[in-house]
Formats: sequence, structure tokens, C-alpha cells
Amino acid sequence: MATRDSGALVGRERECAAIDRLLEVSAGGESGSLVLRGEAGIGKTALLTYAAERGGSGKVLRTVGVEAESDLGFAGLYGP
Repeated sequence: MATRDSGALVGRERECAAIDRLLEVSAGGESGSLVLRGEAGIGKTALLTYAAERGGSGKVLRTVGVEAESDLGFAGLYGP
């Protein structure tokens, strides 16, 4: 759950710190990756929103998957 005044995710300090570290090294020219996985409703979208908002001037790309493509690994990354 996010608090309106601080912008922090309550109970997600460890995850937010990992995102912040990744963004920091990325800003310094290093590459990295972020994988968020888990069951529906555990806050993955909130963490992705946090990462996008903290990304600064970096480019943010988003994609979504659909259930019909769930059997296709990385289907959301395929372009038309």
C-alpha cells in the first residue's frame, strides 16, 4: 500500500531499495534487469509504478501480456 504523502510503499523497503540501486547503476551507464513475479494482487504493479516514477530521465517501456498468450514465453515482448 502506498502512502499519499511520502510516495513510499509500506512494507516494501527491501524491494524499493533494490529498485533504487538498479536505477542508480543504470544512471551510471551499467546495465541491469528487474524481474517482478508472483501471484496476482501482491503489488507487482505498484512496484513497477515506483520504478517508472523513480526512473528520472531514463526511457520507460511498458508491455502487458494477455491470458491467451500465457503459454508463450515472453509473448508480451514480441513486436508486430
